[in-house]
Amino acid sequence: RVMAPGDRAHLTVELHNLSGKAASYRVATQAASPISIQGQSRDVTLADNARTMLNFPLVAGNGHGVGKFSISATSPEATLTRDFEITVRPAWPATRRSQTRQIDAATTLAFGPNLLEGFVAESANAQISIAAIPPLPFSESITGLIGYPYGCIEQTTSRLWPLVNLDAATSRKFGLEPLEEAKRKHMLDVGFSRIAAMQAENGRFSFWPGEGWTDPQMTAYVADILVTAKENGLAVPEAVLEKALKRLNEDLLTGGDGYYSYDHSQHLRFAANAYAGYVLARVNQAPLGTLRTLWDNQRERSLTALPLLQLGIALKLAGDETRAKAAVAAALEKTSDRPRYLGDYGSDFRDEALLLALLNEHDLATPESGARVMTLARELRLPERARYWFSTQERLAIFRLGRALLSEQRDGLQGQFQIAGKPHALSGRPLVVREVGLPELRQNVSLALEGDGPFWLSQDIVGYPTSAPAPSESGIRVRRAWYRTDGTL
Repeated sequence: RVMAPGDRAHLTVELHNLSGKAASYRVATQAASPISIQGQSRDVTLADNARTMLNFPLVAGNGHGVGKFSISATSPEATLTRDFEITVRPAWPATRRSQTRQIDAATTLAFGPNLLEGFVAESANAQISIAAIPPLPFSESITGLIGYPYGCIEQTTSRLWPLVNLDAATSRKFGLEPLEEAKRKHMLDVGFSRIAAMQAENGRFSFWPGEGWTDPQMTAYVADILVTAKENGLAVPEAVLEKALKRLNEDLLTGGDGYYSYDHSQHLRFAANAYAGYVLARVNQAPLGTLRTLWDNQRERSLTALPLLQLGIALKLAGDETRAKAAVAAALEKTSDRPRYLGDYGSDFRDEALLLALLNEHDLATPESGARVMTLARELRLPERARYWFSTQERLAIFRLGRALLSEQRDGLQGQFQIAGKPHALSGRPLVVREVGLPELRQNVSLALEGDGPFWLSQDIVGYPTSAPAPSESGIRVRRAWYRTDGTL
């Protein structure tokens, strides 16, 4: 049960006298903000076994939260009380507002309740991030992945990526509180077990446990995380990994799935083989001749840059530097020709973030790719992107890019947050995130930065806006018509 601010309703109370004699009752109501009840008490006299119904106007005031109210009926002999709750929130969904700016030198910044202007203040939380690296939503992507509630093969694998890489030291780099190691291990074990339950005899993976149909695109995706986990010293299901690598090798040598039910089958086939080659090259099992054939004869099939980069890195790891350089250069020069639906779980955002992550992970980053990181950061924080919901693939790509950037040797941040009178030192970390709400902002929040810039400040606010959002017809349109009783408009 939900009401919006300004909504009015009727609270109906039925009183039935079963005392065995006539009796008088005082029916009283009490309500706490943001709920109010008009005409808070009534006196009623009822004969034995008689009943009556009373109506009390109930109003939702301005504000946000759970409104609590109670009704009591009191006679000389007894009192009976009933308690109720109803949520009050705006009639439109919560939104996110993001703002980023570059700070060139040491300074002190102050934040107050006006930070939440435009939102129902009680509903809003602000995440303030200060970084020595470009301001991508790294922390939001991590928490979104780890807390993702569903578990198909793609979602399960995506959720494992931050768990595999997010040890205590990496968590602190992202400005997050580390997961308890026992909890992290349990979540990893559950994820690996679920992946094993979705592997078919041929080495591929079904979308859900118990399904017969397998998705060939997921083989390399799952093998990629298992190889990464093993490199990080984690225990992985070896039989699952070996079976997946064998499947990738066979698919790469035979050409793999044809993707004939898709509109862009040639691209998907090339992309799947390039990804398979990349994963196999990481464990020194990629057939170099097949990688060369992919580059020499099929590279024009790629509609996007990411498969070209994956193939270039595979060639580099397999020892063909000449073709590797050409493939990497082609990836960096490629203009994406992604259609509205391609069927590869991706998007332009996913492709760009993952491409930049791979460049950094394999020491291929250049000043030009660094500039592309900043461009991506600006695009993701444009006002028109405030209502954009990141997919698991996009969150994963942003996380991997952030991890790669944070692993580089950078001068850490010096200074401190002051939140409600308590200091929080930046302690030389490259990224520090603090979440504050109205209570903390009323007690003043400040950030003192020391040392040389530049610094990147990000403010991400999530809450219910005070006014209805502008109409949007992105992907769907709703029209309403009123008809007369004779059927005419």
